[in-house]
Amino acid sequence: MIAALFGLPDEQREEIIALTYSLANTSVTAAEVRRTRQRLSEFFRRLIAFKRGQLGDDLASALIVARDNGELVSDTELIDMLFMVLSAGFVTTTGVIGNGVLALVTHPQQLHLVRSGQVPWSQAIEEILRWGSSVANLPFRYATEDVEIDGCTVRRGDAVLMAFHAANRDEKAFGPGADRFDVTRRHNPHLSFGKGPHVCLGAALARLLEQILFNPGHTRQP
Repeated sequence: MIAALFGLPDEQREEIIALTYSLANTSVTAAEVRRTRQRLSEFFRRLIAFKRGQLGDDLASALIVARDNGELVSDTELIDMLFMVLSAGFVTTTGVIGNGVLALVTHPQQLHLVRSGQVPWSQAIEEILRWGSSVANLPFRYATEDVEIDGCTVRRGDAVLMAFHAANRDEKAFGPGADRFDVTRRHNPHLSFGKGPHVCLGAALARLLEQILFNPGHTRQP
């Protein structure tokens, strides 16, 4: 889906999938990461050159035009934006699908509630997103000023890595059963798509894809 929206040629899809998963692999060496980053840069430079020759009605073309019009300040920003949109469009979704299937098959009573119609799939999917988000920690930033969070002082210059999995199991937000997979949960202010001005721009598409996968009958036309 994201490759089609992106306008990515079929013959390039396997390569970007392999590169993205290589970059996300936590067991590789630093040298392998550097090689992967170099190959990613080369991949997107080839893609930009190809798309500039035949701009279309797709996300990659739109970002390239934005760079050419000065809305993006550098080729590096263009490459980073292309990579972020493309990789975020499939790595996160496939991760949630896998985590969701695991959650449901290991909690048969919860699966029965949705399959019997006692709980709507839309509600179950929000719980899957909360409990099994594929993004555990993101983004890595540095504090620009001293700030206090719940009694803890983060000093200017300190490294900060946000833990979405921890936030999604916060008992202050979800109650004493925050660590349980519970499709009957109605109050579900999870942060799996982020929050505020940087909330995931593909959230609606991700939810639709989860609906199609977990409840395909819901999307069939009569």
